[in-house]
Amino acid sequence: MYRIIKNREIAKNVFELVVENELIASHFKPGQFVVVMPDETSEKIPLTIYKTEGSCVSMIYQVVGKTTYDLSKKNDYIFSILGPLGKPSIILNMEAKKVLFVAGGVGIAPVIPQAVELKKRGVICDLIYGMKTIDNCILKDDIDKYFDDVIIVTEDNTADHIGLVTDYVDDLCYDFIITIGPVIMMKKVVELAEELKVPSIVSMNPIMIDGTGMCGACRLFYDGIIHYACIDGPEFIGAKVDFDSLIKRMDMYKTIEGRKYLEEIEGDTHHGGCGNCEQ
Repeated sequence: MYRIIKNREIAKNVFELVVENELIASHFKPGQFVVVMPDETSEKIPLTIYKTEGSCVSMIYQVVGKTTYDLSKKNDYIFSILGPLGKPSIILNMEAKKVLFVAGGVGIAPVIPQAVELKKRGVICDLIYGMKTIDNCILKDDIDKYFDDVIIVTEDNTADHIGLVTDYVDDLCYDFIITIGPVIMMKKVVELAEELKVPSIVSMNPIMIDGTGMCGACRLFYDGIIHYACIDGPEFIGAKVDFDSLIKRMDMYKTIEGRKYLEEIEGDTHHGGCGNCEQ
């Protein structure tokens, strides 16, 4: 059991969860995530680490089903938290002077720790942050603190910039474009980055379900080879991700019939095992 320090709603159906876990807090690197179980019988859910402070781990999650709903009602302890999992952000091993982040919805959460680390290195960090309406904007204080130029885009008329995030992506001598959010948004950003001849990095957090390599939800083709976001990522070089096959597979995975079909045709590659052994 792990003690909850805070579990508060910061936007409609979006929560900040702070849990005490010194081991995870001391080993976390930007880009990594945790797997949480609210109760002993709960499903496992992968959650983005937004920041660590002392022995506390802060995560951002959106209520999208029963397990996250159950989590939103917890105020004392959660049953389990495992991590940090996944590989650290790719950008941490790259040389860069100016980086553009393109985030959608709660995809802003994993962006923050990357920007924090890059700012320590003197990197200029700009942000384009998209959402349906301005009421969905979260972590505004951190955005103001860690980004140099910020464009907030809404689909309605509640912000100064209206439309899609891709409407505002421009080549301003960026070394990298990093995008985190809905898969279709990331696909469009990568395509635009290719047109601008700027290398891109994507985070596949949104397609993970189990987070430990067992469910097969995050299987994708990367550079023509089968990878699993929770084991091999969650970040990948954008131009090497086969988004078309990924989106088609995601649609099939939504139904029981579709999952059974994928299990049949994918065989031993349907999932990544435990994530700790050779495939």
